[in-house]
Amino acid sequence: MKKQPKQNADATANYWSKRLGAVDPLAAVLTYNAPRAINQAYDRWERASLSANLPSLEKKRALDLACGIGRITVELAKAGANVTAVDISAAMLAACRARARRAGVSGRVTSIESPVHRLPGDLGQFDIITCFGLLEHLTPSQRRACLASAFAGLKKTGRMFIVVNNTACAFLKKRRGEKSKRFDGYCVSLVGLLWLEEFCTARGMTLSLLAANPFYAWLHYGILAEKCLSDREISRLARQVCDLDLAFPLHGPLPLDLASHFLVEVKRRSGR
Repeated sequence: MKKQPKQNADATANYWSKRLGAVDPLAAVLTYNAPRAINQAYDRWERASLSANLPSLEKKRALDLACGIGRITVELAKAGANVTAVDISAAMLAACRARARRAGVSGRVTSIESPVHRLPGDLGQFDIITCFGLLEHLTPSQRRACLASAFAGLKKTGRMFIVVNNTACAFLKKRRGEKSKRFDGYCVSLVGLLWLEEFCTARGMTLSLLAANPFYAWLHYGILAEKCLSDREISRLARQVCDLDLAFPLHGPLPLDLASHFLVEVKRRSGR
């Protein structure tokens, strides 16, 4: 049997810090080798889809898990929340703080350097918790520990927003399977909506599907693979597919099975 790499928080932190220094910030936290317009379209889909489903956040407490460069942190702070931004990488946290300063919301952002599956026990309770681009980069045991800790920190009336990838997406299946944690600290896998729903249900939580991105996935993982588009055409199509995904969050002309990612909301079941 092949020996599995030892889980090492320092290696993971170093990997993501080095990745941020190697490419532009969006590529560092999204798709490493994708054209910039593709990452911009995906970033816009995530942030706009979340904003469309957020309740009033004025003076509410929010927790952004694996905040990265602060894409979601700043959205929450702009909406009026006091945000605790957690990341394992010191460089990512510095980028998050810089983004918050540029947006004029640094006074509503507190950053904490920590593995998301070993959160400090004194964070308190949150009205909103976000988990974007994270679960697929955790090992199964880390994933369970992270979500269990997040659920424990969610207020009774709180809401958690998670982006999870789609195991039924034919495009993703060709590019990414279950992989082990590497010695350099990188880990990636397909998590899937079914796994997340079963995990949530077993812990007294309910899951609601809010948005999907089949148009984006069709362009990114389908059309771009043919290498037949110019940079200008990619930029134009990237904007258009994002517009379409936002216009048709769930019931558009393309089947949801084409989507590479889903945005879901998790809440406690009534009476729990």
